[in-house]
Amino acid sequence: MRVHLGNARRARSARRALDSTGRWIVACDRNGRIHWSTQQAADLMQRAGIRSDQGAYLPWEIVELVGLAAEQLPSAALGQALRYSRNGQDLEFRILSDDGNDELLLRLVDRHRGTDEEPLAKAFALTLREAEVLLWIAHGKANKEIADILEMSPRTVNKHLEQIFNKLSVEKRTSAATMAVRVLWRDS
Repeated sequence: MRVHLGNARRARSARRALDSTGRWIVACDRNGRIHWSTQQAADLMQRAGIRSDQGAYLPWEIVELVGLAAEQLPSAALGQALRYSRNGQDLEFRILSDDGNDELLLRLVDRHRGTDEEPLAKAFALTLREAEVLLWIAHGKANKEIADILEMSPRTVNKHLEQIFNKLSVEKRTSAATMAVRVLWRDS
């Protein structure tokens, strides 16, 4: 029982972390039934006329994307995206994580706004992957945490950081985070 309670606490903590960093994430099963979503994702889906409550189903177009992921190896499905436009909203659903079981994580992108990584990549001439690492640095995450979040090795995070520091002409992660926050606040 303690193990189950501990797992539930960790899951709630992860969802709160996603909410607090402004991530637009939806967890659903392979039939498009919503398990949970961050508040930002729920608000964005509601503006597009999509029910976002637990147990509701995603629109059939998005369920087809989820179904395609089920036919592939989980790693091959990552990054696949579908544009969805309704009620003046232009959304993109991307497969963020597929554990091969019954839960997929979908990331929503408001295409009118773009992702947080895009302005960082543009401002500092970074690759999108480097921009992702910089974004998590700006959110105060340690290299090990970033490696877990982005599903890469801590050594790869270090290599990306070397490139980021070079491109930003800084020596410390605090300086890089400060520069990233300035760009993100300017564009919000």
